[in-house]
Amino acid sequence: MGQVFACFRRVPPRPDPPAEIAGSPNPDPLPLDPRRRTLLSSKFIIAIDFGTTYTGVAWANFKGSTNLEDGSSSTRTLTEQIWVYKNWPAVSNAYTEKTPSLISYLTNPPTWGGRVRRQQKPQVSRFKLGLDPEKARHVFGIESGEGMIGLDPELGKNALDVTADFLTQLIEHIETIALPIALGQGFLAVQSKLYVMTVPAIWSDRAKDLTRQAAARAGIPRDQLILVPEPEAAALYCATAGHELDLANGDTFIICDAGGGTVVCKPLRLG
Repeated sequence: MGQVFACFRRVPPRPDPPAEIAGSPNPDPLPLDPRRRTLLSSKFIIAIDFGTTYTGVAWANFKGSTNLEDGSSSTRTLTEQIWVYKNWPAVSNAYTEKTPSLISYLTNPPTWGGRVRRQQKPQVSRFKLGLDPEKARHVFGIESGEGMIGLDPELGKNALDVTADFLTQLIEHIETIALPIALGQGFLAVQSKLYVMTVPAIWSDRAKDLTRQAAARAGIPRDQLILVPEPEAAALYCATAGHELDLANGDTFIICDAGGGTVVCKPLRLG
């Protein structure tokens, strides 16, 4: 949904935080569940920040763990292994790390991202909100609940169709242009890919399933896709960076996800 910002605040440790503060009945808000075990064992990870207004992609190649050889973890070392894609087609220098979440059906195949011009209609934006119309209605107060802009009934498409079309063009660009130029076909041919896509923290189970359906239509197998709530992705990174930010077990920090469509704040506790 846009850039994610983390704000930190040291507080005295509490032995048993209530579930509504921790964000889970489990006192540990970030348990190592099977999804994360899959993530840690993957060799090549492609991350997609699919946002309401902008979308970004990054990738990394890990040797099975995010820990260093001595068992510790360094945010700087991890960051050096992550490549953020910045060569989006027709995107100005001000937004090189992201491309607009925008699609036009004036052409076939559709024009997408920064290549879409104002006069290219029909074009659709904010189609991500259509995957969870009830949440869009609650957040934006829009009677239709769609929150999308420019979806013409004559197109015969719904939010899932438009999202799938956009992700199809995005994935094709990443897999046929971005990755081969950056890494080479020989390297990619022997990699087992895992995709990680962020979703809003307020997303319903139905909206998550629709996101998976759209990704599957775009060519991402369901068993190679992990959905991660946007603030949780930021929290995992901040937890990894804890020792570099003078955070210790028992400290609480606040994640503020300031996106293009919504702003979400959530307190989390280390340890």
